[in-house]
Amino acid sequence: MDRLTFTPLLTKPRIRADSRNMLASDDFLRRLPRCIQPVERLRFETLLFAHDLMEIALDRLYAVGCGYDENSRIDAERFSLFSDAWTIIDQVHVVRQVLKALTKPETRATDTQAYIDDFATAQSLRNRMDHLNQNLPNRAKAAGSTNAMFGMLSFFRPCSDRWADGLAAGEIRGDLFLISAGSAAGNIVGAMPLHEMDIHLPICSFKLDAFDMTFLLERAVLQLRPLLRRLSGDLLSNVEARVDDLASASGLPRDELLRTEAGHIVVRMDMCLMVDHTSQPSA
Repeated sequence: MDRLTFTPLLTKPRIRADSRNMLASDDFLRRLPRCIQPVERLRFETLLFAHDLMEIALDRLYAVGCGYDENSRIDAERFSLFSDAWTIIDQVHVVRQVLKALTKPETRATDTQAYIDDFATAQSLRNRMDHLNQNLPNRAKAAGSTNAMFGMLSFFRPCSDRWADGLAAGEIRGDLFLISAGSAAGNIVGAMPLHEMDIHLPICSFKLDAFDMTFLLERAVLQLRPLLRRLSGDLLSNVEARVDDLASASGLPRDELLRTEAGHIVVRMDMCLMVDHTSQPSA
């Protein structure tokens, strides 16, 4: 593909750390105590599950995108990119709904409100996909430029060997990939908002354009990380401050109130199935 040259807004490169940035196994959100109200506990559990799915999806986008080639004919790779892209969109929609339920607008923290506002497109995209069948007749009649049927996925791979030189020259060079799914539009490129690209090695700026809307996939995942860590710390502080009063009011021991519920169970059963050949139908 042709090289892309542009002026970055960054003053220095941000090198991506390990993309497996799920909350630690011992994080407070993963061991919620019984003293938290059941509905609130389930909402935090839903928030955490959505976060995990988003992180896994982004990790797979990184992995497939790093090795993707414009001449690739492996459909499974292309389909996996879109599967993970739409997974992130679906889970961001879940996250926004849970954040709204957990907080009141008048007392909502700035980072929480920013996440709800910045990724409101997730709800519209999900609704469009849910009602795709009803809208197909209108889409078939549509004239002019529009997105590919199931979206146009784009990402940027900076040239690592040109990274330092590019910054010194005031520019970063790399490969911009545009991958469509479904019936292609007349103008597949459209507007490229380069100012919204988050640049880092070895791959970055995953974005999906669908139904004439744009969703910044990578940014949605990255922006949730510090928000979750802040929520975890706030919830821990709140529980520690209230647990003694709850113990006095309920009459339950403090340790009992802080006991965690089992969240993940795996059962393996050694089974032997006997086949009764006498009951088999005759040929």
